[in-house]
Amino acid sequence: MMHLGKQAIGVIALVGLILLGAAQETPPPPQPSAPTHQDAPAPEPHPELKSLVEDIRTLLGARKFQDALPKADELLQGARAKGDKIGEAYALRFRALALQEVRQTAPDQLPEVAAVWASALALWREVGDGAFQVEALLGQAYCVWRASSEQAQVLLQDALQLAKGEAKRPLAVARALHNAGVDWHGVGQLGVAERLYQQALAIFEQLAPNSLQVATTLNNLGIVAQDRGELARAEQLLQQALAIYEQLAPNSLQVAQTLHNLGNVASERGELARAEQLYQQALAIREQLVPNSLQVARTLLNLGVVAADRGELARAEQLLQQALAIFEQLAPNSLQVASTLQNLARLARQQKNYPQAQQYLQRALAIYETQRSTIPDPETRTAFAERYFNAYTLQAQLALDQQQPHQAARALERSRARTLAELMHTRALTLPDNAPKALRDLLAQQELLQRDFLLLARQQRQANANDTDTVQRLQAQARQLADRQRQLDQRLRRQFPQYADLLNPQPPDLKQVQAALEPGTVLLYHAFAGKELLIVAVSRQAVRGYRVKTDARTLEKYLLDFQRVVAKPPSERTATERRKLLTLGQRLYATLIKPAEPSLKNATTVLLCPEGALNQLPWGALVVAVDKQGRPTYWVERVAIGLTLSAGVYLQAKAVRPAPRGVAIAAVSQYRQRQVARAPQTEQLVRRSGRAMGDLPAVRQEVAQLQRLLGKQGVAAALESAATPERARQIARNARVVHFACHARADDVDPLGSGLLLSPPGSDAGLLTAANVVSKWRLRADVVMLSACETAVGQVRQYEGMYGLARAFLFAGARSVGASLWQVSDASTARLIGAFYQGYVAGMPKAEALRRAQVGLLRDKQYGDPYYWSGFVLMGAER
Repeated sequence: MMHLGKQAIGVIALVGLILLGAAQETPPPPQPSAPTHQDAPAPEPHPELKSLVEDIRTLLGARKFQDALPKADELLQGARAKGDKIGEAYALRFRALALQEVRQTAPDQLPEVAAVWASALALWREVGDGAFQVEALLGQAYCVWRASSEQAQVLLQDALQLAKGEAKRPLAVARALHNAGVDWHGVGQLGVAERLYQQALAIFEQLAPNSLQVATTLNNLGIVAQDRGELARAEQLLQQALAIYEQLAPNSLQVAQTLHNLGNVASERGELARAEQLYQQALAIREQLVPNSLQVARTLLNLGVVAADRGELARAEQLLQQALAIFEQLAPNSLQVASTLQNLARLARQQKNYPQAQQYLQRALAIYETQRSTIPDPETRTAFAERYFNAYTLQAQLALDQQQPHQAARALERSRARTLAELMHTRALTLPDNAPKALRDLLAQQELLQRDFLLLARQQRQANANDTDTVQRLQAQARQLADRQRQLDQRLRRQFPQYADLLNPQPPDLKQVQAALEPGTVLLYHAFAGKELLIVAVSRQAVRGYRVKTDARTLEKYLLDFQRVVAKPPSERTATERRKLLTLGQRLYATLIKPAEPSLKNATTVLLCPEGALNQLPWGALVVAVDKQGRPTYWVERVAIGLTLSAGVYLQAKAVRPAPRGVAIAAVSQYRQRQVARAPQTEQLVRRSGRAMGDLPAVRQEVAQLQRLLGKQGVAAALESAATPERARQIARNARVVHFACHARADDVDPLGSGLLLSPPGSDAGLLTAANVVSKWRLRADVVMLSACETAVGQVRQYEGMYGLARAFLFAGARSVGASLWQVSDASTARLIGAFYQGYVAGMPKAEALRRAQVGLLRDKQYGDPYYWSGFVLMGAER
């Protein structure tokens, strides 16, 4: 079976969701089999505004959202001039609907849309229309959930409660519930989507049984089931929808869409002949009603996928080319074109036509890169890459097919941590001594601007959607930053065209990477590619590629299970978990490392560049072998291990010129007796972690060891009440070694909110967040050691890596960052840190110093379990 179609069909499945006229307020005409129930009329705006309201409804119905926005503003001004609250409420509603669609590609900007919904809600409450209140609450919930899932849940509950009691316009409520389900479904929140669909279906089945509304809701519930892998249930729901559509709207586009969706289900079940039959039926209707349309192109695309899976490669190519021709005519240089080209590349690869595959893929990648280059803010660039950079994994597969491991390494590097590497490049940009002051000023402005974009994105996520003033202020800031970026780009290209490309650095050349690697260091890329794992090993002398047949989902389950067991204190593990520790450790080593052993024979250090969930793996605890007595040999006993988010990040870290001496220590051990009136940020962070803050008695021992070992380098210590975030920043900025010993909490919802809990302990004033580090810290540190819980974790991105504290300190200028993957033991951490610094002071490379410290603990009966030592990792430069 060829796995060409997974991406294409997965994308098309979401296209198969059907909306119920988001801009409709008046009840739709009754269907032939529907009862006589009619909603009460929707509130009427001022008579002079009715035509404008209808114009906006038409634009929204045609999905011309950008055109609808100025019309909505015009309506708002007209309504306010006439004192028409209903017209004003409609204007805000229309604006929110349009903005929500426009901002789908920039999700960090959705909180400002929530404020528009909140303003509309207030007016609908004043007017007294319950259906529009439900819609506004649902809109708010969707727009705030990325920033605050708790707030979103409250808003959803309010909406659902209000929906149950709405008697005047229950069908309008059902449409709002259904369309909100489409929004949540589109972002993968299947549980919320299903709940909303089910409540909408209950209303429709009571008031309009066997209607088109029922059919549409059944269709979308079927897609939820499909997305969950419940294919039998999906088919049942879709067949129910199809039966209603064929009775009430035979040979309609709704029938075609449902046939298309049934084709998707059949394809996933491996019923390829049936899938083709269903797609052909859908295509016949679409070609008759909307010839040469995007809908036709989507069905052609999936027919091409099925043909490829059936081994009909020539026919598959013909169908994909037909789809491409339509996409290129109606949406040239669009992401749909790129996706079709990517599928053609997969097909050409299946045919072993590697030059043609590469040509298609290069065109697709050119579109992806062009579109990414137009995105000004780092967060949205990252989101874009997460969605589309699997094309680089395909490029790596193509390269390995042709025995070109160098090209595979280049492809994987282009997908990894691009945003962080670009930000670090701008921050550390060095210019010739004779560079004009005006150029230096422009580049300094660019660095500040990129930082401002990052921080604004976080502020927008955190903004209270009901605080209209704050949201409008942030909205204005976003426009100002975009204007500043455009002006800066224009000035740089006009005044210094030869330096303009410095702000858009390309990933490093492979020769640069090889030259930068230390003797004995091997850089190891891992990438999931369908039913195989790609491993590419890069050393100073050679590049080699390896392929492992495996199922990505199964492998991810194994590694998350392994991480969970290792992170559990030994006394709390079950007998089953104790057995899993060794069996999973061996299984993961056999899959992830053993295939690449030929490249690791002479390695003293392995620098891992992992993908996705592999960032959370305690690599040192992987089990190489188990002897007859059941004693394991862990991988850390063989080699030193370091992590990097990309080779570009590694080169930037290696380029740091650390201060010649100086040690900064910030340590807090006393937390139980803290006196804090109210600390909302810290309370939320601790609540999300699910763990209270106890005292850390071993911190004092840890600090004493550091002062003894590093005293000759000049120690500045901020201890207990003196260890405030600002004091820590002051003593750290010119230190070679920066050490934190305290509590920390990772925030996988708001990774820049991850923080070190300094003094005053438990207070917001004592919280040093990743956002603070990004915005205010500048370091010259050879090593920053975060001797606290969960400082290496946060939010995992497939290609950009882990977001959190460790990443923030790398950005701030640390050459290396030591951090932890889980809640570590206080006493064992003190032992481990002391042993690390002993090796560091003796001149060992940092990765080797950490390895020896870990091996020392694993050979101690009290601390031999990997729980005590394998959670610490080193990110950045290994030496």
